[in-house]
Amino acid sequence: STRYAILTHDLGKGVSPRQDLPRHHGHERASVRMAETLSIRLRVPQECADAARLTARWHGVVHRAVELRPAMVLDLFGATDALRRPERFTCVLDASAADACSRPGAPQDYPQGAMLRDALAVVRAVDAGAIARSVGVTGAGRDPGEAIAKAVRSARLATLRKWRRAR
Repeated sequence: STRYAILTHDLGKGVSPRQDLPRHHGHERASVRMAETLSIRLRVPQECADAARLTARWHGVVHRAVELRPAMVLDLFGATDALRRPERFTCVLDASAADACSRPGAPQDYPQGAMLRDALAVVRAVDAGAIARSVGVTGAGRDPGEAIAKAVRSARLATLRKWRRAR
């Protein structure tokens, strides 16, 4: 899946308007559509199609990991389902690293990947079950699912902020 994601993540650059070159503004959106179309045509396994779609959409965000706000990091984790399916997230990170390191003269380390892996470990350490139990007791009168989701996200954001300051 990672190799397929590497091959497909920048397909949208091929349809960039000539007058915009060498820039490729908005190529991610086109890359997502083109990767989805190619995956259907080639009948690739769903795991490969997911890797291509997610990498096309999120590789630019991963490249900017060091400057991301905690809310965007959580959005990335949510979009890739990193908490439940960390292998998908790892695939996006590995494909993004290959993209960054393939440029002429680029450093061959990828600190963004290590940082996001560490951030995921920090977020995973938040006890969502304990938060859900406490909200369930105190959240009477509200939609419990929404209240729990909000409380868990808030706790994860606070943990990421604290971790970020300590780095």
